[in-house]
Amino acid sequence: MKKLVVLMLTFVMIFSTVAFAGVEEVNLSEMSLDELVSLRTQITAEINSRLEGNGEPFYPGLYEVGKDIKPGSYIITNLTPEEEDSVDTWMDYYIGHYDDEKDDIVIDLHMYVHAGTSNMFTLEEGQVFKLYSDKSKATLEVVEQKPSWAP
Repeated sequence: MKKLVVLMLTFVMIFSTVAFAGVEEVNLSEMSLDELVSLRTQITAEINSRLEGNGEPFYPGLYEVGKDIKPGSYIITNLTPEEEDSVDTWMDYYIGHYDDEKDDIVIDLHMYVHAGTSNMFTLEEGQVFKLYSDKSKATLEVVEQKPSWAP
């Protein structure tokens, strides 16, 4: 019985060593600045490609909540790679409401979305949402307020 247990433990040790032999550790402190920037670029591109799959393309314009866009919570993502971040690649948006007396839109919130980042916001019936963007592309993803199992 002891021989069988020793034999099984030996196999487990051998196979666990072989399984981890292919895993390469990355030591960031030994990488050059160029290598780190390249790695960050690759990671950002991968994150953006995954975000593109979750969100729908979203275009600059003025949207009336309840008419052009549903009320709810959203995540907006600037798909421009982070290393290209500059004033030219920022997107900005505001959330406001119509003021009938002034016959104008009153801005309640104004935000910037830098390249490679996301913002979350909530829209309510009767509000307006305006997205500005000259060079950047965006995706918009709906955030569920309740888990799918909740009534």
